[in-house]
Amino acid sequence: METPVPTRTHETIRVRPYVEGDIEPLVAAVHASLNELRPWLPWAHANYDRADAQAWVEGRAVAWENDEAYSFAIVHTETERFLGGVGINRIDWPSRVGNLGYWVRTDATGQGVATTAARLAAGIGIEELGLRRIELLVPVGNTASRRVAEKIGAVQEGLLRRRLRVEDAVYDAVLYALFPEAVSSCA
Repeated sequence: METPVPTRTHETIRVRPYVEGDIEPLVAAVHASLNELRPWLPWAHANYDRADAQAWVEGRAVAWENDEAYSFAIVHTETERFLGGVGINRIDWPSRVGNLGYWVRTDATGQGVATTAARLAAGIGIEELGLRRIELLVPVGNTASRRVAEKIGAVQEGLLRRRLRVEDAVYDAVLYALFPEAVSSCA
């Protein structure tokens, strides 16, 4: 598969592949946002450290090369401040379906960062990777992520009972789907 365009920008938000310089800002963002991330993301734990972030950043290039996942740092266009992460993973190439996930550091929420980054990543998924469907699987109680899915034009398709497990908690999840016609209108 041909590598997609590595960055996309809209106004003050850029999504780009992770680089080594993201390691320390990633650790800081996770620790500043633990209360909001921990219920939904098992990797966000109190002992998250430089080794965790380095493994993540180094693993993104490998996943990219193997067409397994396309992960992007979300940064401010002018300052390059690290704001979070967004990506497409769990790609089913024969069906041309991928999963979209995102998170934003707590002090950058409520500013449209997640919505813009999700739109940009979805654009890469549809336009560069050739996906026909992008799914978003969001725990019922994660209202912020559900709002992002709805704002980018994802269609709510159903409730999946006991679908997501985060550590010892099991959550019902809402399945959303995003299609090419919605992505082209939100770029």
